[in-house]
Amino acid sequence: MQKRLKSVAVQGVANRSPFQSVQDAATETAGPQDSFAFGNSIKDPTANVTVAILMCTANGAAHLPDQMDSIARQSHTNWVIYASDDGSTDGTLDMLKRYQKTMGEERLVILKGPKRGPVANLMSLIRNKTINADLYAVCGQSDVWYDDKLTRSIGGLIFCHPKEPGLYCSRSHLVDAEGKSLGKSPLITKAPCFGNALVQRLGNPHTLVFNDAARKLLTAVPKSAPIVAVDWLAYLLVTGHEGRVAYDAEPSLDLRLLEPDDENHVGLKHTLKRARSAMSGSMKERNDHNLEALKQARKRFSAVNSERLAWFEEARGKSSWHSVRLLRKANAHRQSVVGSFVYLLAGGIRKI
Repeated sequence: MQKRLKSVAVQGVANRSPFQSVQDAATETAGPQDSFAFGNSIKDPTANVTVAILMCTANGAAHLPDQMDSIARQSHTNWVIYASDDGSTDGTLDMLKRYQKTMGEERLVILKGPKRGPVANLMSLIRNKTINADLYAVCGQSDVWYDDKLTRSIGGLIFCHPKEPGLYCSRSHLVDAEGKSLGKSPLITKAPCFGNALVQRLGNPHTLVFNDAARKLLTAVPKSAPIVAVDWLAYLLVTGHEGRVAYDAEPSLDLRLLEPDDENHVGLKHTLKRARSAMSGSMKERNDHNLEALKQARKRFSAVNSERLAWFEEARGKSSWHSVRLLRKANAHRQSVVGSFVYLLAGGIRKI
């Protein structure tokens, strides 16, 4: 039984941490005839939860064994890995085939990627109709999952209604190429919501786990739509539809940073870099892409979030205090006070 974890408030959950023991929660809230999204066993409501692990690989042989071995150690064992290789030339594919011989073809399915970059590769897995599960866990090729990663993500999503879109993500423990600790990713302290999703991602994509209802929202996005980041798009879609977002304040993996990544670092230096990036107008193109990807989905957003999205779009065409006023009406905010202030300034000079 997993321990109760520290967590912040989550959208769609009231008066209960989504990471309390699943078995305890079931005992507290369920009657003898109650059923859950993933089964109806009160003794262990997670026993039959199937998880499709969506792994994208591209020349990752150097650290792939660490990732594969950490998956094999998961406390939740009802999973299948779908590895989409995007044309590796460093032995990654041969390494996957060796693991496949050990694990079995029913546990590790190897696919060919579209060779159009990591976002297209991941979307090819999400859109693959032969892949079906209760939950879908995004997986990097260089990280190390903690043994209870899948168990904890199931704990955050077990009470979703089958038709309710839900996603889980967590904080990350950052390490360098050699595995040396670099600290933790920024802590999310404000409740996940659509207003926050408008202006920033919630966590690292390698921690993302989502249910089938959320997957349907992602697959409905036109293939021609530009996607900045799958995790960001999922955050926008799930919160826009008033779905459930479970954020785990404790790291669920060691995230290996093989190149500079200011988004995942904490500290004044990295905060200033993000501020300069926002003021330079880099956010404007990302917002263009996000809004394009939401064109169809927004028709089914809640009335409140549809209105907020309209205010956000209007704010992008205004300057000075007009933009600030509209951004505040849209509840557009980042997780930090400094980040929100910088974003309002960027909006005032039409840089968003």
